[in-house]
Amino acid sequence: MKENTTAPKLLKHIFICQQCTNYAQAENQPYAVELREMIRKEIEKNYERFEVKISKSGCLGQCKEGINAVCYPEGKWFKCLSKDTVEDFVEYIKSST
Repeated sequence: MKENTTAPKLLKHIFICQQCTNYAQAENQPYAVELREMIRKEIEKNYERFEVKISKSGCLGQCKEGINAVCYPEGKWFKCLSKDTVEDFVEYIKSST
């Protein structure tokens, strides 16, 4: 294995929960997939894919808090994501890049 000494020029890497392991919350999973796609489409209006990357994650361990996301490099967590909060979430991304 070789170390990559040239870091990618990502401004943000966002992970959105797509695999709920809390069976009481499992009905959120199809909604989470749809929500990630909505966020990705909004982000792509303002950024290239190599600038802000939206990735699906496995369970982030916070199922009782609804659909979660974590943004890097700052490590900021978001909970209770919904279609109603997409605009606010995208505004955060735009204001913090």
